[in-house]
Amino acid sequence: MSRQSPINRNSPTRASQSSDFPIAPIHGKKMSSRLTSLGGYLFFSILSLIMLIPMFWIVTMAFKTKREFISNPIGLPTSLNFENFLRLFAEERLLRFLGNSIVVTLAAVMIVLVASTLAGYALARYTFRGQRFLFTLFLIGDTIPLFVVLIPLFLFIQSIGLSGSLWSLILPYAAMNMGLAVYMMRGFFRTIVRDIEDAALMDGCNTWQLIYYVMLPLIRPGALVVAIVTFISYWNEYFLVQVLVPSQDLFTLPAGIASMFMGRFGTNFPIWGAGIILSVLPTIVLFAFAQDKIIEGWTFASK
Repeated sequence: MSRQSPINRNSPTRASQSSDFPIAPIHGKKMSSRLTSLGGYLFFSILSLIMLIPMFWIVTMAFKTKREFISNPIGLPTSLNFENFLRLFAEERLLRFLGNSIVVTLAAVMIVLVASTLAGYALARYTFRGQRFLFTLFLIGDTIPLFVVLIPLFLFIQSIGLSGSLWSLILPYAAMNMGLAVYMMRGFFRTIVRDIEDAALMDGCNTWQLIYYVMLPLIRPGALVVAIVTFISYWNEYFLVQVLVPSQDLFTLPAGIASMFMGRFGTNFPIWGAGIILSVLPTIVLFAFAQDKIIEGWTFASK
């Protein structure tokens, strides 16, 4: 048997073999990744704290008396005082504002769901001239700032005679989030395989039956996400109500609460804080109970 020659430690072969295991660079990458994650957690923690401070201030303000708020506007209340909430519920106009919010929000959500479902299905399944241009037009509509179209929108509402009704809010609300809704519904329809539609058409379904009985049950999580996102956006809207609605009798809940307790010569901040809590409570409860469905819908759309 021939004896093997010893390996020279300084040979190029050993150098090339040792370079295949860069231990130090891998360790450095792990440390860099950990530092990046730690920086991200720190940044979002600070951002969350900045957003929670005003909410905490409003909650503490709602449980103070007016005299206590003037003497100590930032500190904690000495006791839980529910007088502000009782005075708020005693207002007769509160039920009117609440009813206006329910009618306007639900009507706008229904219009968005129906229109975005039909438009999303057409853009996902049909090929026609101008398809990309139409889809881009929907997306561009959501990028235009509201202040740019505010005066033309006001004049248009006046010209068609909708200024004195809740339709002056329902139609602009529905158009406000239509681009996002169409984009999401188009993505949901594109995740469904065409074999299901082909089987339904072979069984005798027409287009409307196909959408209603076959496609809608399959995209129910996505439609729920669209409904919740648009509901939250419409329920908390304040600016358009002040511009498009001429009478306080047609105000929604956020604008109505502001008109009741924010005057020209003074503001009752504790009752105003209680009104803000009452106004945002439905959206908080909705998100708390439907957050699993929202995550499921976003996951369904990203497949």
